[in-house]
Amino acid sequence: MGRLKRLAIFYFSGTGNTQLLAEQYAASFRHLDVAVDLIKIEDYTRTRTSPEINGYDAVGLGYPIHAFNAPRIVYEFINLLPPGAGRFAFIFKSPGDPFANGGSTLPVRRRLMAKQYEVVHESMLVMPANFLQKLSPELSRVLYDVACRRIAIFTGEILKGVRRLQQNRPSERIYTTLSWFEQLGIRLLRLLYYVRPSCTGCGLCAERCPTANIEMSKGRPNFGWRCLCCLRCVYLCPVGAIGIRGCDALLFKDGYNIRRIINDVRNIPVNIEELKGCNRRLLAYVKQSNSIHKLCRP
Repeated sequence: MGRLKRLAIFYFSGTGNTQLLAEQYAASFRHLDVAVDLIKIEDYTRTRTSPEINGYDAVGLGYPIHAFNAPRIVYEFINLLPPGAGRFAFIFKSPGDPFANGGSTLPVRRRLMAKQYEVVHESMLVMPANFLQKLSPELSRVLYDVACRRIAIFTGEILKGVRRLQQNRPSERIYTTLSWFEQLGIRLLRLLYYVRPSCTGCGLCAERCPTANIEMSKGRPNFGWRCLCCLRCVYLCPVGAIGIRGCDALLFKDGYNIRRIINDVRNIPVNIEELKGCNRRLLAYVKQSNSIHKLCRP
């Protein structure tokens, strides 16, 4: 790989995890004198316009994991990408659990390759889940710190031309294939969303929905058929007025704000093996990451 001078990082982030990682990637590249533009995928998918990639030596693509796969909006964005003409590309994904490596990267990789991008690097950066299993602030901070250390290593690898592609075992491919059925079912969530009387009609949910799936009618949000189940509207609502029938028990009652979570425990030392909610997979992931960091330090 030749010297990278300027790159674009396109990302989708429902409730902030992937955005934090994209920002960290940008900071790491800039520290190494590479110019970086951070760009939200939804800026193009909402308007059905293609991004301008002339002038970029490479592109990065970041996304959360929804049911062992990239969210539908990522594939919609790839369809909008102009031909890469051999540009290098790297992928980073942020599952809430390292189980099965977050699924296969092959579907995303192949679609980028079909658009004439050469995928040279793929990484998994585990971040706290925003539903079902709520991690302690301390463990959330540990995962973010681990991600930052991995990004510092991966940035160097990308600039040196080191190829790191996920192996995509058969089990991971199966999980990812099954996810297409889950994504079809997500569209039916419009039948389960409801709005509590506490709604003030501020319209923030409609303004910030990544797929323009929410419209305001008579001061109340109405939900369409394009939901991603990213939960942005649920956690963004300033009065917690949006719920999902049958799923409310899986959501965090006090909301989810990853920046606030990690900042609240920024200077608290922790012992990973003593943290509540750290299952074997998370512990193994953290230990493996720490080992990689020690091996790669100058």
